[in-house]
Amino acid sequence: SFPPSSQMDTWADAFNQSFLPMLHTTGKPVIPITFREVSDYARHYYRDHGIYFIEHVEDGFKAVAHLIRYAQFLRDCTINDTSL
Repeated sequence: SFPPSSQMDTWADAFNQSFLPMLHTTGKPVIPITFREVSDYARHYYRDHGIYFIEHVEDGFKAVAHLIRYAQFLRDCTINDTSL
C-alpha cells in the first residue's frame, strides 16, 4: 500500500483501491509497513478503511520477524504433536 499524502494523491488512491480490498478477504495477516513519514491524512485514510499499519520501518520488520518465528513455532508444535 502507498499512504496517500492528500486527497489529491490520485495515484496512491487508485493503487490502494485495487490492493486494500484484498486485506479483508485473505486468510493471512497483511499489515502495510510504511517506508516514509505518514501524514495525518494517511493515518485517517487507513483508519477509515479499517486497516492497521505499522508506521516505523524498524518496528515493522521486528513484527514480521516475530510472525515468522511464531509460524515456525506452530509448525514445530504440529510436527511434534503425536496425538494428531
